[in-house]
Amino acid sequence: MPRVLSVRVKYFGMGMNFFFIKLINISLLTTAFFSVSVPFSYAQHADIWLTLVDNQVSASGINSETNNQVAVDLTTGKFLFLSAFGTFSDPNKTDQPGFQSLTNTFNANEFLYYRAVGSLWFWNGQAWVNEVVDQERIKIRDVVYSTSTVTPTGVINSEGAIAQINGNGSLHQHIDFFIENLGSAGPAAGAYMIDMEFFGTNTPGGSFETHSTSDPVRIAFNYQMSEAAFDQAINSLISSLEPATVSVPIPHSALALLASLLFIFASYEKTRKTVVR
Repeated sequence: MPRVLSVRVKYFGMGMNFFFIKLINISLLTTAFFSVSVPFSYAQHADIWLTLVDNQVSASGINSETNNQVAVDLTTGKFLFLSAFGTFSDPNKTDQPGFQSLTNTFNANEFLYYRAVGSLWFWNGQAWVNEVVDQERIKIRDVVYSTSTVTPTGVINSEGAIAQINGNGSLHQHIDFFIENLGSAGPAAGAYMIDMEFFGTNTPGGSFETHSTSDPVRIAFNYQMSEAAFDQAINSLISSLEPATVSVPIPHSALALLASLLFIFASYEKTRKTVVR
């Protein structure tokens, strides 16, 4: 009898080992699936799609035109949008990115504003810093031709108008961005970055926010850099320095089954030791 019981327990133990092996294999496969780096797709000139979350203006994490994910600056957690100076035959100007929303997103005929925040960032070839080569700065010109200026030390006249919301609650509008140098030379070639946030009002220039202020987003501009050099600057923001470790939780049902099997196994082990004695 002890011999038979011993054989049965050993067989059950083999089953437990097999279960553990299968469970570990499934866990490893699941972890590997979620740990694989998915190629990130973004357009050089992708508009900022805006939406509302509990009446707060928010940049969408998905570009509704391309259905691509929006890049994220991993150093701050902010959405990152890309642009390049040099449109309209003016090497120091661009109207990208623009601003869009789906229909019925905002209150019809109200107004969307931006607020430039923080300061001007510059890629020095190794890191993003609040220092420029000479006296470079970025100017933003809104739809009524008011300007905001972003420098390494801060922002002058931070707010500007983007658009009046269409009757169907949507918008599609572009404003102008310029790079300039207050020194004697032209702007230094390089990557420049600013932060902006957005809010809604019910009157032009109104101080009452009908749609509260969004979290800031980042816009990085390429000014006469090679594509490879600009990619390096952007990759320093959107690429992890170390591979991310993804922890995939075991479903509750599997945990319950595992607990039951462990209890049964422990009971058999206790019985086996008692019988063998």
